[in-house]
Amino acid sequence: MFKHPAHQRLLARVMGSTMACGSLVACFGTSVPARSYYVLHGVSASGMVEQPIAGMVRVRNLDADTVFEKFQYVVRRNPYELQYNEDNVWAVKPSRGVADVVARVLGQSHRFAAVVRELGELRPNYILGGQLDAIEVYDSEDEWFAHLALTLVLTEFATGETLHTFRFDERRPLSQRTFAQATRAMSEMLSTAMDEFLVELEPLDVPRVPHSAVRAQPIVESTTTDDHDSEAKSKDETEDAEPADGTIFVPEKR
Repeated sequence: MFKHPAHQRLLARVMGSTMACGSLVACFGTSVPARSYYVLHGVSASGMVEQPIAGMVRVRNLDADTVFEKFQYVVRRNPYELQYNEDNVWAVKPSRGVADVVARVLGQSHRFAAVVRELGELRPNYILGGQLDAIEVYDSEDEWFAHLALTLVLTEFATGETLHTFRFDERRPLSQRTFAQATRAMSEMLSTAMDEFLVELEPLDVPRVPHSAVRAQPIVESTTTDDHDSEAKSKDETEDAEPADGTIFVPEKR
């Protein structure tokens, strides 16, 4: 085997290159850095109301600018330049993750008799959607800022009439230049936004029900996506597909 001199020289070069590459990895530790995943967490400081809004509200995934329709964290250096951080990514796309938090806070606050994320057998009375305008880190070299901007729109399902529009846009400086700290700041800003939104729902002139009419069922939220480089389903598939088990979320009775 490999008796010809030319073959022997080729084999020697291949073996030498392989050993050199192995030595470089051992000496310099050129391992691929681990990827970190982040999720939003929001809570509401607003108390429950005596008379929740009658009927069911469906919380849709927010629309988002193309810039923010990715799993990678967006780091902006100026209005014209941004980067996608490949090592720090969202566990679910922000447009879906924000909607999950919105639905959970609505359920915990008992503002509606029932809250769902997907269409089921029962049609909702209201639709809550909107736009995710920004979810990013500003890098000013000297300091990092977390930036969250969104719009929530409540409409009546039967007529399509807009009942209320809420807008939020805030930046917060970060005590540490880390993506974990940025995620914490964005979660806090989202909680603030939801508190303000809940207050604005109180004067709406819509049918109400006694608090005792509120039922309790588990919420269905988005789960971590394993393939963060794959294309998401089309909007029609994700927004209008009925859930497999028909589970809905309704606030718990107190």
